[in-house]
Amino acid sequence: MLSRLTISNFVLIDYLSVEFSSGYTSVTGETGAGKSLFVGALSLLLGKRAESSMIKQGATKCIIEGEFATIPQQAEQWLQENDLLFEGEEYCLLRRELATSGRGRCFINDTPVSLTQLAELGAMLLDIHSQHQNLSLTGSSFQMRMVDKMLPSLAPFEAYTNAYAEYRGAEKALAQLTEEIRRGKEEYDYNLFKYNELNEAQLKENEETELAEQEEQLSHADEIKAGLFETLSLLEGEGEGALSLLLQAERALQSVATKVSTLEEYAERLHSCRIELNDVRTDLGNLSESVESNPLLLEQVTDRLDLLNTLFQKYRVASSQELITLRDQLKALLQQHEDQDMLLQEAEQRLAEARQSMDQAAAVLTEMRRTVAQKIAERLTEDLHQLEMPHAYIEVALTPTDSPTPMGYDQVILLFGANGAKDIRPIGEVASGGEIARVMLAVKAMLAERDQLPTLLFDEIDTGVSGRVADKMGKILQSMGHYLQVIAITHLPQMAARSGAQMCIAKRYDEQQMAHTELTLLDAQQREDEIARLISGDTITEAARAAARELLNND
Repeated sequence: MLSRLTISNFVLIDYLSVEFSSGYTSVTGETGAGKSLFVGALSLLLGKRAESSMIKQGATKCIIEGEFATIPQQAEQWLQENDLLFEGEEYCLLRRELATSGRGRCFINDTPVSLTQLAELGAMLLDIHSQHQNLSLTGSSFQMRMVDKMLPSLAPFEAYTNAYAEYRGAEKALAQLTEEIRRGKEEYDYNLFKYNELNEAQLKENEETELAEQEEQLSHADEIKAGLFETLSLLEGEGEGALSLLLQAERALQSVATKVSTLEEYAERLHSCRIELNDVRTDLGNLSESVESNPLLLEQVTDRLDLLNTLFQKYRVASSQELITLRDQLKALLQQHEDQDMLLQEAEQRLAEARQSMDQAAAVLTEMRRTVAQKIAERLTEDLHQLEMPHAYIEVALTPTDSPTPMGYDQVILLFGANGAKDIRPIGEVASGGEIARVMLAVKAMLAERDQLPTLLFDEIDTGVSGRVADKMGKILQSMGHYLQVIAITHLPQMAARSGAQMCIAKRYDEQQMAHTELTLLDAQQREDEIARLISGDTITEAARAAARELLNND
């Protein structure tokens, strides 16, 4: 709870330090006295955006400090996680400093922190509800948060949130993969064409070298055959052929080799030459038989070489081996594309599974919301009956959304009827300002019990109400004060009289006619005077005093 608020050099406030008690405290004051300054200072303390005009004229620095006692467990845990907890202490200090230089500073327990950190902790310590926020009651997002805050467990919502994230991730992955495949389709078709062309060519390594030799042989077959015939004739000629002459020479040398030992070696060498030359004659004979003029084969070889040369030029390579390498590379690329098709099927399957899981989680969440919505409707209807709306009826309806949302498959619509259930409509369409104020108070009272927020500040939530309704609203705030600290800025005497403590905001002028705003805790007599003023205006009558005493003594 807020135990002390200290303000210095803030707009019209020179210096102010006031202590707050637990329970319900009302804040009153004349119109224009500066009640908005009180709310503005607290808003700054909770992380609201600051402006240089907020610093009192003539001052160089504005300081707003709040002391919060008996901090809730959630806030204590946050302080521990951020190493900002005062060991052994059950209070917390928040401080905001504004300077004319434009450099502001934030502190938690005298430790410098960021504005974001100040706002995070502030949201756990105090909630400010302004009269303008009454309109948020008509918004679908507020109505959804109202239902979800009353859920007995966050597990279904967390399960859905995780499932929704999985689904969106799978959906995004599928879309990206589909786009990649779409962009690669033209490239795939071209690669497939090239691969088919190379594959159908039935390429062989170094094929062009063998074909070039074969073409040369076939192109000169008659000339080659004539040369071979002449060569064989010279080798085989009867009596005059090289082989015959070499045999004669070998025999002649052998006949005298027995006479000279060194000649025996030469005879053997001649024999070896004759054997080698005979092998050459045999091979040339076989070759001569294979060399034939074959125009058809020559045409086939020439066509094959032309094909290879065309492919060399087209793909800018110099050998069949390079074409084979390119073909294999294209095959790998095509395989990758085929793998993408498989990946696409897998991505579609993951998306379908994620959708099924999300549907199941959404169904569980919807069912729990329906149960909670019924209880909320009953609670709010009952509270409105106590706020002088005996025929009011509330229904919290759930309708399906057109598509999955981060909040589920549900849309919450708060339906209201001032005269029973037969003519209920969305609350923003039929409720007056005073009716919306009462519904919002009932909602805040319900949520306060659930949230266990230590302090709740109402800024003129009584707009549009008066008389007995104001008294009933005061009773609700009084009741709320039993389990949390309630501070209400009000202009209604009935609501002020129901508070356990009352403060008054007043504007005074110094000798130089400079305005100054003060906030004072009222004693019993001062409370009577202030409530009487709220009843009758600046001229306080005895009747107004009597009415004030009656309100203050009313149980």
